[in-house]
Amino acid sequence: MARRSRAEEMVQTRLKILDAGKTLFMKKGYRAVTTREIALAAKITQPALYHHFQDKEVLYLEVVKNLTADIQSDMKNILDKKINCEAKLNIVVLNLIEKHPTNILLMVHDILNELKKENQKVLYDLWYRSYFLPIETIFADFVKNGDIESQLTSKEATEYFLSAITPLFMPVNLLSTKEIREKVSKRIYLILFGFMKKEV
Repeated sequence: MARRSRAEEMVQTRLKILDAGKTLFMKKGYRAVTTREIALAAKITQPALYHHFQDKEVLYLEVVKNLTADIQSDMKNILDKKINCEAKLNIVVLNLIEKHPTNILLMVHDILNELKKENQKVLYDLWYRSYFLPIETIFADFVKNGDIESQLTSKEATEYFLSAITPLFMPVNLLSTKEIREKVSKRIYLILFGFMKKEV
């Protein structure tokens, strides 16, 4: 097997750092993770990590950029599907849990409390475009179809929806895929239709 060139080694090392950073940041949050821990997980030295990323904040920014690029691509594919709004919400949440297991609340906390002001804005914009806007687009369709309370805006519905689904992102590794899908479906049903029986 041919040996990698120095440039190829550099690319591979950078990818290992980003992968280790993503796993640790998304599991523990920004503050709880150290660059030493990331370097250890990537099987490199700390100086090698700093050769690629100036500091932990720059690395976190790059991790979230990569993560949200994948999410935006997936969200676009879901929004383009010719299915009803409830089904779209189910697919959106399952996609986030199964492919992007980010604790949304932890991510928002990190954005608002842990980073420099200029980076807070960058990351908030990424979060807004990746999570908030696609879900608001679905609720805008509910509004357009007259399926939502008239005094409620799509923005307000999205804010409530995101707060209500956040518990679904707590450790789900103990559940089977079937159990996760049932939990998501039930939670979305309750958000949309409530607990009360409809009068006949």
